[in-house]
Amino acid sequence: FIRTLDEAVRETLTGDYWTHTLVAALESQKGRAPAALAFRAAQIILGTRALFSDQLLQNLLDPTSEATRAASEAHHLFPQAWLNTQGIRDRRLVNQVANKADVGWHENATIGARSPADYVPRLRQKLGISDEQWARSCAEHALPLGWERLEYHEFLTERRQRMADIIRIAFRQLGGEAD
Repeated sequence: FIRTLDEAVRETLTGDYWTHTLVAALESQKGRAPAALAFRAAQIILGTRALFSDQLLQNLLDPTSEATRAASEAHHLFPQAWLNTQGIRDRRLVNQVANKADVGWHENATIGARSPADYVPRLRQKLGISDEQWARSCAEHALPLGWERLEYHEFLTERRQRMADIIRIAFRQLGGEAD
């Protein structure tokens, strides 16, 4: 049984899978799509903290929490209202999983409809996030440094590739593939 599973994994998870197939699967707008769930699981495996926070995602996403409001919310990194002002209204583009990250609900509420080039520096200053902390957070969330100033389509392309890399790193950590 294990030999059969290992063979299926070897045949499916080729180099092209990680660089093309998975990246294309992350083009989804469905948060429950297998690739989107794999990214979130990878972040939990790797001990990722919520964006703009020192709280571990695994704690914020705990389903046994009895809070009336979710501790973490999927935040549009490029807010929908701002994208609309830029002429980007296609829901498949606006709601892509590559345009979302888990943030604490308080931070999500303060971001509003601002561009990331506007809200990122403000939040970093308000929360006292150093360059080192920000670089770590961007890496954990598959965000290229300077993402807040990228053109939206370029951002989506780069982030999907980085998300696939994060999934692969977690897969390796679980023993699914040699480094």
